[in-house]
Amino acid sequence: MKILIYGAGVLGSYATYELKRVGHEVTILARGKRYEELKEKGLVIRHWLQRRTTVDKINIVKELLPEDQYDVTFIVMQSSQVKAVLPDISANVRCPLFVFVGNEDKAKEIADEIKNTSISNPRILFGFFSIGGRREDGKVISVHTKHPDFDIGDLEGKDDYKSILEKIFKATRFKIKYHINMDDFFKTHIAFIMPLAYLAYMSNCDLRKIASNKKALNAAIDAIVEGCDVLVKLGYKIDPEISLNF
Repeated sequence: MKILIYGAGVLGSYATYELKRVGHEVTILARGKRYEELKEKGLVIRHWLQRRTTVDKINIVKELLPEDQYDVTFIVMQSSQVKAVLPDISANVRCPLFVFVGNEDKAKEIADEIKNTSISNPRILFGFFSIGGRREDGKVISVHTKHPDFDIGDLEGKDDYKSILEKIFKATRFKIKYHINMDDFFKTHIAFIMPLAYLAYMSNCDLRKIASNKKALNAAIDAIVEGCDVLVKLGYKIDPEISLNF
């Protein structure tokens, strides 16, 4: 299948690597210094847990044009950057499916804006890769398990997209987890992640310093529980349900 990865950070780079590995025709969209790095060195990924490095030559573009055609486009970038690319997505008339991947706390606003501005009315989905890491000296340091999760769904409980997703990810190492409403998933994820992020700030990203700090750990747990309670009172569903056991 013909796939565009819109964004060349940690998540976009690993998704490009994995989808290209199983035979898809993958193009990655990058700009500025990152575009030049990929042109010169290729897609260099240090798979940190697996202790190996891969280097792949890939197709690279700088923009999504109105007449560009891909079977699916994954927009993989920080949530603060997404709004700036929505006009390009709405202007495109030949891509039938866009999947926004990341911590999208404004998923409904994104879906509504594309619905109101696009003349082609593409299918919009939201997803989340369970991958971490950083960029360093022209390469990506990717922290991922052998079979990283890929959570995906829309905002209305429809599942008409499953057949194409199965086709895309069938041979990959990703484990697909479908969700009825990805907005519930994102809100739950924020309730868990934000207190943990503050522990990281508190310890200057050395969480071993926090391991014996019961006061800090209990405060984080209390914050997570309170965050989930607030979500339930606001009418959201805790997703995944296993989080309820927390």
